[in-house]
Order: sequence, then structure tokens, then C-alpha cells
Amino acid sequence: MPSKIGFLLPSSEVYPLLIIDFLNGFKLSYSQSNLPIPDIHFEGIGNGTDASILRVTEKIIIQENIDLLIGFSGTNHIEKLLDLAKIYQKSFIHTDFGGTIIREEFKNEYVIHHSLNLWKGFSYTGLYAGKNIGKRVAIIISFYEAGYQLLYGFTKGFEQVEGEIVSMQVAKSDYKNYDFETMLDTAMASKPDFILSNFTHKESEILFQKMQEKGILEQIPIVYNPIANHVFSSKTTTKNEIYAISTYLINNENDWEISYKEKYKKAPNEIVLLGYEAGLLAIKKAEKDPSFEQPISETLKNETIISPRGEIGIDSYNETTFDSISIKKSKDNLPVVFEKISINDSLFAKANFESNKNDEVFGGWYNPYLCT
Repeated sequence: MPSKIGFLLPSSEVYPLLIIDFLNGFKLSYSQSNLPIPDIHFEGIGNGTDASILRVTEKIIIQENIDLLIGFSGTNHIEKLLDLAKIYQKSFIHTDFGGTIIREEFKNEYVIHHSLNLWKGFSYTGLYAGKNIGKRVAIIISFYEAGYQLLYGFTKGFEQVEGEIVSMQVAKSDYKNYDFETMLDTAMASKPDFILSNFTHKESEILFQKMQEKGILEQIPIVYNPIANHVFSSKTTTKNEIYAISTYLINNENDWEISYKEKYKKAPNEIVLLGYEAGLLAIKKAEKDPSFEQPISETLKNETIISPRGEIGIDSYNETTFDSISIKKSKDNLPVVFEKISINDSLFAKANFESNKNDEVFGGWYNPYLCT
């Protein structure tokens, strides 16, 4: 008999098919297991910040009598959502891209916080860039991205290898009328070794076009937000390398991407991967606790799953972990280079990011990263 799983899924301008992509990734994981695909009960939650998320969560728990809850939530409602999970003794896989640091008080035996670990990925980006690209960085960042902890992660990693921020500029919210040319001129005037471009969606497209027009890509290396990979992968002749660095980068030549494309007739994206990994966690939960009676953190605390990005475990804060950093380098018309480095590699010997969780960094946007 298939299990019953409730989903709380948001909308996103960056991923207009987020709900479909997430569920397709989830179903792909089950199709590769020995378990039947669960009965799926879905609720839309807008951008995840409205208090109605609590009402629809209680409704789906009671009315559908689900075994497990999976989905997103704005940080302003996580605690109350976790309280509901505890009251009704329903395990919850809280999913997120990982743009926001999870507070320690969000630990709850009925929850696993699962993400693509983006803010920690940016910390490793800072470490890698400071050791391999240069010690002086000019940072340009969107108004939207500035409301999350991605930049905080990068700066903490960069500081650990004595890196220096020589210029920092935040674009205004009205990006359509923003002067990106002046932003790039100011960044270049600071004489950096490289530029960190923290933009996504339409803004990254405009910025990339301006970089091409001004010849920036011929003058200096660029490190960009990995979510803008589709933009910076555009064919162009560059004298300097363009980098994407993250906990995972979509590579359409990998077996997992190929299997998804064969089944759904389109290439996967990051939200597909997040849904797929949520499915792997749900499968592990069902295999270890078929009745779904045990709190999920108790079931999975000593377990690991094997994802397309490597081995994923559960830490003492009930957050999922990752084991490697992926790096993509593009230059001229040379073949794109994909490199995967273990976080235990000597390159990351100075990595120490758990201590960076402190009250000073909490705040910013309530909605989950890229859910608008």
C-alpha cells in the first residue's frame, strides 16, 4: 500500500514550473526504488510567507491523514509549522535552496531541514576563489540576493584565506532602470583580481550582456551565482575564466541528468534535484520506519543517502550535509571543465562555517530563496 505524502510548494518567477519540476524529481526517485509512488496531496503556498501556510498544513494533516509532510516555508512561520508537526506527530522534510541560515531553535525531532546548502556553498566559493583566483574581489549583488546569507557565506570563506573586498555594490530593486554600466565601471576601478557577480533571473541576463558589451569578460575572471548558470554558459570568447562554484552544478552529460531527460523529455534543473533528494529521504524514512510512527530525526540520524551530488547525511542540527564542491570553468572556445572536490580536501582545510551562525546574520527576506 503506497504511503500518503503532503506537499507544501511555492511559486517562483525564476522557476515558473517549480511545482511540476519538484514533484517530477520526487517521483523519479521513487521510480528508481522498490517502493510504489506515494499518494500525493498538494497545497500551493504562494511565496511561503503568508500565515495561511499554517492553516493549509493543519488541513492537509487532518483531512488527508498523511504519513509525511514535505515542502517549503518562510522563516517567519517555520517555528509554528514545526510545532504543528510535533503536535500531530507528523514528520516533516523542510525543503529549501539553502539561501538562509537555519536557526538553531528550528531544531525539532520531527523535522529534517533539507536544502542544496547554497550559503555554505558560497563559503567554499570564497575559500576556493581566495586560493585559486585572487585575493582582491569586487562584489556586485542584486537587491534581492542581498536579502539572504549568500554574501555572508562568501565573505566568511574569503576572509579565512586573507581575501580583501575592494568594492561592494548593491543594485536597486528596480533593476530595469538600473545603471549596470556604472556598477561595472566602479567595480573595475577598484582594480580587483576578480568580480563576484551575485545576480539571478532577468538581472543576470542584463548584467551578462553589459559585461560582453564592455569587454569585461576579456579583462578579468568572473565568479557568478550558480543559479545563473544558464546565462553564463552562453557561448562567448573570453580571455579569462568564468567560474561557477556550488554544492552541485547541473551537467547534462551525467547519468542522472540523462535519466531525467529520457523520462520527462527535458533537462533537469536545481529544483528537480531538490525534489529528487527529498524523495530519497522519504524513501529511506519509509524503508526504516514503514509505519511512519517514529520522529524523522530519530529514523535518519545515522543514515546517509546517495544523491547525484554525493553522499548526504544528517548533522546534529537536523540539517542535511554534503560531501563535495563542484566547480565549472569556461574559457575561450575550450571545452567546459567540471571538477568535483571533496570538502575534506586540503584545499578546504580552513573551512569552519558552523561557528558563523550568530544572531548578527539573521534577518533579511522571509520568503525561501528564489520563491517570489
